[in-house]
Amino acid sequence: MKGFTLRRLGGSDLRVLEKIAFEIFYPSSLVAREVMQSYRLYFKKGHGNRKIEKSVDDWISIEYYVLVEDKTKRIVGITGLYRINWGSPDSFWLGWFGVDKAFRGRGLGTELLAMTERIAKERGAKYFCIESSDFPANQHAAKLYTEMDYKKFGPIPNYWPGFRNERYGLVIFIKKL
Repeated sequence: MKGFTLRRLGGSDLRVLEKIAFEIFYPSSLVAREVMQSYRLYFKKGHGNRKIEKSVDDWISIEYYVLVEDKTKRIVGITGLYRINWGSPDSFWLGWFGVDKAFRGRGLGTELLAMTERIAKERGAKYFCIESSDFPANQHAAKLYTEMDYKKFGPIPNYWPGFRNERYGLVIFIKKL
């Protein structure tokens, strides 16, 4: 992707990521907080430099990445992948994923997801899965997944808690790589 570089998430990125997470996952500040908690735990457990195939000591193996605009060195996207170690070794899942609102509509989400799929395939993935919801703010993401040949399963109603006692359905997208 011209003008952008995908690199592993570094511990020094956490401060910047907090702002970006709240923008990407707006209006759900609960999700943004969960994202940041996941990133902090990732570094606390020492996963920052390990590849998925080397991270089998926990129930889940994770790699996180950031998309950086070359000219400004600004982080404009986040992505990751994980494998559930007690699950199928050839099924990988999309980690926290999103593009800064100021950079949407340029095809970066499509490119970022394709890059993440390639990394998963390099790590041995035959299937790539995405856990999502039918929360209205996720409509653009769901459209992207469908356009990139993911099959939709669900929703399982009332799975995720929402705002003001609302509940949202769990949706899974799966693609054979």
